[in-house]
Amino acid sequence: MPIIGLGTFQIKDPESMKNVLTTAIDIGYKHIDTAFTYSNENLIGAILKEMFNKGEIKREDLFIVSKLPLNGMKPDAVEYFCNLSLTALQLDYVDLYLLHFPIPSKRSDKDKEVFLIKDGVFVTDNINLMDTWKAMESLVEKGLTKSIGLSNCNSKQIRRIYDSAKIKPTVLQVECHAYFPQHELHEFCKKLNIAFTAYSPLGCPGFPEFALKDWGIK
Repeated sequence: MPIIGLGTFQIKDPESMKNVLTTAIDIGYKHIDTAFTYSNENLIGAILKEMFNKGEIKREDLFIVSKLPLNGMKPDAVEYFCNLSLTALQLDYVDLYLLHFPIPSKRSDKDKEVFLIKDGVFVTDNINLMDTWKAMESLVEKGLTKSIGLSNCNSKQIRRIYDSAKIKPTVLQVECHAYFPQHELHEFCKKLNIAFTAYSPLGCPGFPEFALKDWGIK
């Protein structure tokens, strides 16, 4: 996994995505991070396919990350949502597939609604994370992803999954920056040989407004 990656959260405009992604790859970025929740995998897939066809980059030269959405955490839904991401990305596999958040959401009849919000409150579902993880392990066995990991989990959640896992989490991705350095969590991951990935390494001051506007979360 390349140390520095390109995060694509909040990039939904096709022209902006093309400018950002092609420029990043041209200057040497190999690690591309997206998620079903970002609603931009189709944009990334179209751009990458064009670059592959032109011979500007090879698939095997890239490290592509996607994530299981909160409404896809029932064991029988995990492969379905992974395949939705692969179809949008126009790929046969991703290099890393993360459990995006450790709190499952109830599903609506629309897959794009990645979590349910009622009156500004998140609606949870009763799903055992270890059951979700077992389903993610099957993605590795089927070749849909090369590795699996976690995102936004604390040490207790990581330990529960780690201890029961046949395929151990390889990566933890969490918010980490100067104002939220996560020293204890970083040391915990070192002991378990889990790579620690920081998102929003420069902070994300506009996130509350984005969450309210796009997701209805107060």
